[in-house]
Amino acid sequence: MNERIRLATDADQQSVIMIINYYIEHSMAAYPLSPMPLEAWDKLKGMCREGNLWVAENDNGKVIGFGMLKWYMGKDSFAHTADVGYFILPEYVGVGLGRQILNRLEQEARKLGVTVLVANVSSHNSESLAFHKHVGFMECGRIPGVGKKKGITFDIVWFYKNIQ
Repeated sequence: MNERIRLATDADQQSVIMIINYYIEHSMAAYPLSPMPLEAWDKLKGMCREGNLWVAENDNGKVIGFGMLKWYMGKDSFAHTADVGYFILPEYVGVGLGRQILNRLEQEARKLGVTVLVANVSSHNSESLAFHKHVGFMECGRIPGVGKKKGITFDIVWFYKNIQ
């Protein structure tokens, strides 16, 4: 497999929304209760720092995952901190693509003067919990029972990683 990580363009709108909607509908990994409309693309892009919405595509040019480097708690006192998020098509999970996307996000974060990454994960997303620990994030907090989806209450687990 020969994946390429590149900045997302508006041509990726449908692919990115389709990926996140898969996780909205079939898992606890994405928090919304209902699928996102295509118009949510602008909102996703607006959450990202300096346009840092990246897609991974396979050797056939199909978008198979994406990652975002997002603002954390506004833009002032926390400018050295960024929130990361990523979603990968299920058939490409576990082959190193998440690490590739995270590496790109870390590179871009450093260019922006970011020294700390944070991520929040549903307590019912065991794969993501394990991934974050595996790639050097430290669990730093948990908010019990703050989320509810599909009739299941879940915690939010917070992670951080110093990338200085």
